[in-house]
Amino acid sequence: GLLQTIIEKVRKRTMELFEYEVRPGFRHGAQRQYGPGDRVVLSKAQAAAFEDKLKLVGPAPAPEVKAEEVKAEEVKAEEVKAESGANKRGNK
Repeated sequence: GLLQTIIEKVRKRTMELFEYEVRPGFRHGAQRQYGPGDRVVLSKAQAAAFEDKLKLVGPAPAPEVKAEEVKAEEVKAEEVKAESGANKRGNK
């Protein structure tokens, strides 16, 4: 119902990812591996604790998908489709 809809909207909003830049004079990361000018991708909830050292750049860039990955998925889908058709014919 309504409560479930609200929960889903809040969950989606907290999972939206944004790109942040490490501010001059700061380091960020578990091993402090990101320095000034480096960019990291976090949700707003994750970044809230680091407002002093991170500057919002904008929405996170779309993940890169390699052509080989797309082709592999297409081949896999065709194999599943062919296998499904063979099973249907074999069960008659």
